[in-house]
Amino acid sequence: MADVLVAILAIAIGAAFCFRGYLAMRIVIPIWGFFAGFAFGAGLFAGLVGRFVIDGAGAALALGVWGPAPPARAAARGGGAG
Repeated sequence: MADVLVAILAIAIGAAFCFRGYLAMRIVIPIWGFFAGFAFGAGLFAGLVGRFVIDGAGAALALGVWGPAPPARAAARGGGAG
């Protein structure tokens, strides 16, 4: 039964991307950017300090929030990155 629910969810998400892809990507891409920035910040801090500590979480969170912000602001103004 769980497989059927996952399949229905996958079909619903695929249909959303198919018919509302632009809107969906405007929401999803900054979220992906947050996770990429968080991973980059965590890796950078862990590489500098040698371990991931509470300060690393702060650095990762700052890069996660700051990373996708400039392109999102440019898109909101009607500009683009390229």
